[in-house]
Amino acid sequence: AHNEPAIVQLVQTVKSNGKEAGLLFAVVADKDYRAMITLLTKEPIFSSIFITAIRGERKVDPESIANQFRSMGQENVKIISESSKEAFSKALAWKQKGKNRILYCAGSLYLAGELSEIIRGEKE
Repeated sequence: AHNEPAIVQLVQTVKSNGKEAGLLFAVVADKDYRAMITLLTKEPIFSSIFITAIRGERKVDPESIANQFRSMGQENVKIISESSKEAFSKALAWKQKGKNRILYCAGSLYLAGELSEIIRGEKE
């Protein structure tokens, strides 16, 4: 989910899934990420939120993103690092600690691309 309509769909999916949900989130600076975060936090649907940054000049500082989530009442925010590989590793470790957990990744298609590279073993 990389825009507001997709975030609305993601929220509906999470709510209907019935599993304990985690979120890995990164975004580019020219997106209205505050509106995305508002939609993601209307209800407490994520038990853990992992924040990272995409590569490149358009990234948003993970601390700024985390502060926005916290300002919306989310105290379960974890800033992992600016490395999407490290963040993904820690978010997966969270997922694997519970039998009924699912991890969602949202915010930017660039994040999806980086995670795809990581999964295929193409990037460090």
